[in-house]
Amino acid sequence: MKGPSPRDRLIARIAEDLENRSGPSEALTDALLVISAITRSCFAIVPQEPNAAMVAAGVLAGGVSPDQARRTYTAMIGAAE
Repeated sequence: MKGPSPRDRLIARIAEDLENRSGPSEALTDALLVISAITRSCFAIVPQEPNAAMVAAGVLAGGVSPDQARRTYTAMIGAAE
């Protein structure tokens, strides 16, 4: 039998962190707890479109054109959604 999906585990971790917070409930505190849960769940928060440094890194790593690096990044982000 399969366990919970990565998405479901992430949602559970966020809910647990929000439930266990201490101090006043402020939007910033909640947002930081959510970001912490995301990164602890082995997910990354990245832009939907690559910036110039990201494209340059893709060109160097993949030996491809800037356009191909940009299209590859966009395809990878699209596949993760």
